[in-house]
Amino acid sequence: MRVRDRGWRRGSPLGACVLATALALGQSQRAEVIHPTLQRALEPVIIWGSALPELCGIPVHSIRAFRYDADSCRWQAIPFQIDEVRNGDYFQADDGLLDADDELVLFSADVGARVPDGFWLPGEEVRRWPRVEIELADSLDTSQRGWVYLFVNPPETLLTSVPSYLDYDPRTDRVRGRYYLVGYNSRGILADIHITRAGGGSDVDLVDRQKQRVKGNYKAGPVTYNYKASEENIERQGVDFRLGPVRLLRRLRAKLTYMNLVQLEVSFTTRFYPRSFYLSGSGNISSELGVYHIRQSLDLNANAVGMQFLSERNDSIRIDGSRDNVDKALSAPGRHWLMATGPQGTILTLVEVPRAGDYQLLYYWDASSGTGDGTDDTGDGRSYGDAGVYLYSSGGRVITGQASFASWTYLLPANQPRETGERLLSWWENPLKKRIELQWPDTIPPAPVTDLVALPEGLGGIRLEWTAPGDDSARGIAERYEIRYSPSPPESTSSGSLNLEPWFETATPLPDSSRPSPAGTREIRVYAGLEPRTRYFFALRAIDEAGLRAPVSNVAAVLVVPVELSTFRAHCAGDSVVLSWVTQSETSNWGFAIERTAEGSSWQTIGFVRGIGTSDSPRSYRFVDRPATSGRYAYRLRQIDYDGSFVYSSTLYVDVNRPQRAGMTVNPNPFNGRTLIRLQLPGATEARIRILNVLGQTVREETFSSSGGGIFEMPWDGRDDRGRELPSGTYIVRAESPGRQFLAKVLLVR
Repeated sequence: MRVRDRGWRRGSPLGACVLATALALGQSQRAEVIHPTLQRALEPVIIWGSALPELCGIPVHSIRAFRYDADSCRWQAIPFQIDEVRNGDYFQADDGLLDADDELVLFSADVGARVPDGFWLPGEEVRRWPRVEIELADSLDTSQRGWVYLFVNPPETLLTSVPSYLDYDPRTDRVRGRYYLVGYNSRGILADIHITRAGGGSDVDLVDRQKQRVKGNYKAGPVTYNYKASEENIERQGVDFRLGPVRLLRRLRAKLTYMNLVQLEVSFTTRFYPRSFYLSGSGNISSELGVYHIRQSLDLNANAVGMQFLSERNDSIRIDGSRDNVDKALSAPGRHWLMATGPQGTILTLVEVPRAGDYQLLYYWDASSGTGDGTDDTGDGRSYGDAGVYLYSSGGRVITGQASFASWTYLLPANQPRETGERLLSWWENPLKKRIELQWPDTIPPAPVTDLVALPEGLGGIRLEWTAPGDDSARGIAERYEIRYSPSPPESTSSGSLNLEPWFETATPLPDSSRPSPAGTREIRVYAGLEPRTRYFFALRAIDEAGLRAPVSNVAAVLVVPVELSTFRAHCAGDSVVLSWVTQSETSNWGFAIERTAEGSSWQTIGFVRGIGTSDSPRSYRFVDRPATSGRYAYRLRQIDYDGSFVYSSTLYVDVNRPQRAGMTVNPNPFNGRTLIRLQLPGATEARIRILNVLGQTVREETFSSSGGGIFEMPWDGRDDRGRELPSGTYIVRAESPGRQFLAKVLLVR
């Protein structure tokens, strides 16, 4: 038996492979599964517990995050954490329950596909609770979306291989992630940054230290003390931390001492994420301190020689320990980006500059000694691309009042263009949109079909028609149909009703890959290859995405017409359409009129092929059509008997394409998980696609051959020919065919 245009020989039962295919269509062939399109794969996602009131009071350890992988048709647990907050403090012990002020933390690279409400994790326990659908959308392009789902009490078997992005060693005060390593010195000051090879860097330490400068005139009674303070005035008191798979919270508790006159107890909390870390703070600057100069910057070391410094107003300044002229203008209040990039990796900082003091300027100092702001140097005594922001007032004026700052530092693959800085700044100013929806498991099965009709459909086929039920009774869209047939009708019970369930379970399944239509829509399925002069009985039922089954429908019977067409096929050969068909038997068959229609036009007879008359053996026929223009064409056969009676075959559709231009596309680009390289070469029969690293070495290669030529596609998952994950960075795609060559750049971001 066949569906529309794929034939089965007379007497051939539906094989086990067809049955397996029909049964496997279920959840894996969902038309409502929407693939993720979100390209912003570098950002943490923070959701307050107050946005999930229905889950508040639930133990935090019972809530887990999942993504749905539409390629493998599986749920996957993703890195996720809930940081409890007590009285505004991350580091106090809390009650272990989700509260309104707790924070749920995800990573935007871990989004997956969207699935319908009833598409649930397995297990009875997880179905006792609602789930939360979190949709993330790019606020600059809302067509870019991705989804994450929160479940309560998921099966433990799904939680055994959830990776972690971060690790922390409190003994050495070092943060190690998949893509970077950050270390602190004995004072608790940042002193090491490595961008690992997995992160697209060279895994060398690039940083001398984080530098801080304050100059002021402190008044103590009638005496004024002029002072200069730096990070050397910070004395570490202790470090608190909270580590999770997606975020590390590190709090430095320290004492600031200025000239043994001023001592302040302070704390700084840094938030580490898979590709970045965030530091913010605010405070009131007293006029007594007489502060007139503040600077914060990141000084690199000799390993950074050869990198380039870029900012909004500066382009490709070489870092080499030699003085440079830079444009220091900044707008305040405002957000800005600055970046050091090269083969060693990329350190990109986004900084929010407050309107404090008379002047707010970019600080940049690349020199063998000294500083660019008149303060004493610290660390290794040299400055390599020391970059940041400084604020100052002149003429005896001081900086007072509330001052706040915030900065993101991204640790990225090598050799980033300035567009990366512009893009990340734009993302900071236009954060991801979050839509949160509470969903309950599906408990309502589809309604039963009560109007199933079976009709003969020419040349040994039948047509089934019925009204589509819904997903929930008569509403929505069901997931799939289970259609079965038998040459024997169901038996009657003692009460006179049909014993449908046992009959249906033993009947033969029919393949049905078509997605059900919305409730109330008329459904049509056409099957061919049935035994002629035989009466068949058909029934079906709908199944929803939660696996809930409707009762079996009414039974429809049909007598198959006595002419058997075992195959009817159509394919393009150049600018021609070749039709071929085979009859298993014929009775009084005068011949076949070939009819054709283009979209929007009526059927026309374009040819006639004489039949054999009467025969019990297979007969093959062929007809070649040459449409004048490209387009979508439909073909059917009108089988005509000697007495003039006729019957139509099923309809075949063929796309006749115009010649296409040669070209190559890579989409998405940049990409995180998978991209598709598509090469279009009209008339070509051979092609080779190679992926090269920045050194020109081939890391992945595929060769294609095609008798028809035209389109060659190569999906790439960021691995080399040996299946090893490649580091983040820029790669060259080179496509070659006799007489043609195409090049494209693609950016892999992990």
